[in-house]
Amino acid sequence: MEKKDKFSILHLADFSKAGRIAFVHALKIALTLGAELSIVLTKAVNATEKNWPHNPPVRTTLEQWKILRNGSRRAAVFNELGIAVKKIDQNVLNPAAAIAYHLENHNVDLIVLSAGFQNDLLQRTYDNSFFYLMQRTSAQILFIPDRTEGFISAEKGTVTLSHIMVPVVREPSPESAIKDAAALGYAMGDKTVSISLVHVGEASGIPPVSLPAYAGCSWNQVIRNGEAADEINALAYVLPADLIVMTTRGRSSNGCSRRDSVTARVLQKAPCPVLIISEA
Repeated sequence: MEKKDKFSILHLADFSKAGRIAFVHALKIALTLGAELSIVLTKAVNATEKNWPHNPPVRTTLEQWKILRNGSRRAAVFNELGIAVKKIDQNVLNPAAAIAYHLENHNVDLIVLSAGFQNDLLQRTYDNSFFYLMQRTSAQILFIPDRTEGFISAEKGTVTLSHIMVPVVREPSPESAIKDAAALGYAMGDKTVSISLVHVGEASGIPPVSLPAYAGCSWNQVIRNGEAADEINALAYVLPADLIVMTTRGRSSNGCSRRDSVTARVLQKAPCPVLIISEA
């Protein structure tokens, strides 16, 4: 996740606790990368939030973080901070349909979703519902589970990203996940970011990988035995990890592979945010 021209982030608004945490992650990442942030609201959200044009509260949050002065004008978000924020009312009830419509008309680099949408997808894992988004876009997807505060402080906007886990297997290649974990840690993380490459299984199954050279990033390798998803989540609790970055199959895939099902099971119990990288 490197800085680039016109980096675009999509956040599906959800005014649950997890949804608000997902919002602050989308906003902070947009701020760090100077990105365009599109916040999509569905009819289901609008029915419960009468004042939805003011939610999520972008300027109020930035003022609370001491990034904007209190009482700043709407234009200050772009003029002073360089990020374009759009709030889009999708006249649909189904969150998946809202995202699909947006993807048909816009390029998106990162999608930030809360547990509510995540759980809806995971209910039908073996019908490939979870992989719907992977088949529609090459965008990265950041899931925020409902059992974590994530690595961005909602109150202060500060970042706690000191330990990142990257599960590694031969297929799909973990190279993109390793590269983006290092880039994100360098851009947003603490002065020193430890990245653990985790392989579940025999050491002979560890693929050769290239480690990006970022100042402040340290690398270590962990080998575990057992059921892959259980071992990944257990280690994430023990470290503890601030973020898990995983690679799954991209839009050219057909069907649900064993690796895809591991990704889905990690999401079901992960103690921290999970960033999914679609294999090219």
